[in-house]
Amino acid sequence: MVGSKITDQKLKNQRFRKTEEIIIVNFCLLKGNLSVCRLVKTARISHSTFYRHHHSIHEIIPSYEQYILRKYRSLIKKTLNNKNAHLPHLFRNTLIFLTVHQKIVQFLLDYGNPNFTETMLLCLSSKLLATGRIKNQAMFEIYLKEISALIGQWEKNGFRKEEITTVTDKIVYLTNTAITRLGPVTS
Repeated sequence: MVGSKITDQKLKNQRFRKTEEIIIVNFCLLKGNLSVCRLVKTARISHSTFYRHHHSIHEIIPSYEQYILRKYRSLIKKTLNNKNAHLPHLFRNTLIFLTVHQKIVQFLLDYGNPNFTETMLLCLSSKLLATGRIKNQAMFEIYLKEISALIGQWEKNGFRKEEITTVTDKIVYLTNTAITRLGPVTS
């Protein structure tokens, strides 16, 4: 398991996963004063262990961003393959995905890209636009900004599972309102 690319297979390995948790915790503790030497000393792991997991200290965040985006693109593709999938269904799956991967996403928001959930929604947007199911692109961009703000508020509340139904209901309302005001979003 020579480092860099985070995968489900690697994370299923208990030893790998525990070492990653140690690396991430210590990365967060040292963020202002970060170096491999400091991290391995604080984490009480060897340099070789660190380098089995990551090529450098600066690729930790990008490797987790790529991991989450790969998983999210896969979810979008699977959902879009269902001809009966509607926008609220896609966003509900997004909320569930964010809840399941809450620790990693929160890490990325706190220490990497503070707009990471917006980056995820851009993936969804590009995939949806590529399907040809979006009939009014300008309306869809407005709709997506509203959804992004709603998910951003949920994110600030800590991605709480018990709020998924409430957020999904708001997404359904936004979808219906957008369709009423500006016409169909999708075919």
